[in-house]
Amino acid sequence: MAKINEDNEKQLTPDPEQEMIEEGAHLHALLNYLTERVSCFAHTQLLCIKDCLQNSEFAKSGKQLGKVAKIVNSVRKSVNATSYLQRKKITLRAQNVTRWNSQLVMLQSVLKDHEEVNAALTLIQSREKITNQDYLALSELVSVLLPFKEAMQQVEGENIVTSSCICPVVLGLLKAMEQLKNSNFHYCQKLAANLKDSLI
Repeated sequence: MAKINEDNEKQLTPDPEQEMIEEGAHLHALLNYLTERVSCFAHTQLLCIKDCLQNSEFAKSGKQLGKVAKIVNSVRKSVNATSYLQRKKITLRAQNVTRWNSQLVMLQSVLKDHEEVNAALTLIQSREKITNQDYLALSELVSVLLPFKEAMQQVEGENIVTSSCICPVVLGLLKAMEQLKNSNFHYCQKLAANLKDSLI
């Protein structure tokens, strides 16, 4: 509030106590805004990644991603294949359809030991196999998605300040996608370009 001068000139005199209250309210609103923007940034990026993946050549063709998911399900359902991989200390991760990063984890678990996975598939007489072309295409996909996984881990922290990470994270992702877009990729150049556009 403001006090009117006794001279009746209606000059406003600042009330220090009221100014402190108002400044505190502004600071509180700013902190709430920053907190909301951090969660919004992470959520928006997750939606962009999911959208780009659904509209990628992988999803349109329905080949490699669906094939790997089918392979993982077949192996996990088979006692013989699971036992074989356990003896080799290999664990295949299933995907969660609501989380794009679970697809990345699934791909990494299969590609890491793809020859042993093929051996397990032979053991259960499965027609599905991870071909050299599958391996190359999915390795490129992992290379594109990995920077986003690392970036999301930086901006999703609960017990640390993450708002200051957003600008460096976005710049890092833009640089990574530009490099991948201009690389000698055969399968994921367009996906890298689309993901770069989603950041701008």
